[in-house]
Amino acid sequence: MWSILVWLAGSKIGRAILGVAIIGFFVVGFRIWLAAHDASVARQATAQMVTRFERDALASQLATERRLHTEANRAAAEATARAAATQKANEAANAEVERLLAEAAKNGKLSRPTEEDRLWLDQH
Repeated sequence: MWSILVWLAGSKIGRAILGVAIIGFFVVGFRIWLAAHDASVARQATAQMVTRFERDALASQLATERRLHTEANRAAAEATARAAATQKANEAANAEVERLLAEAAKNGKLSRPTEEDRLWLDQH
């Protein structure tokens, strides 16, 4: 083996072959090291990152929460409007009862509403 190296080192073609072989070994070795190093760096860089699946799941959950929040706000606004309309109708009915009571108090010939009459008025 040694003799082959001495023979190659003795000629110009042999020195060129040895030089190319040495440079080739360095290039291949560097590329192997670089690939391993790049993979290590990429692994370290992405270790704390959220995966695409987790991101998509969180985005979907956020969209659902926003939709539910919007629907809840709409339902609350509708309920508030219904409550205001009910309060207004209740006040109008109470005002009518008070008017009828005042009218009945002025005129002794008119009958006065009984508790049953008030209940019927509340139900209808």
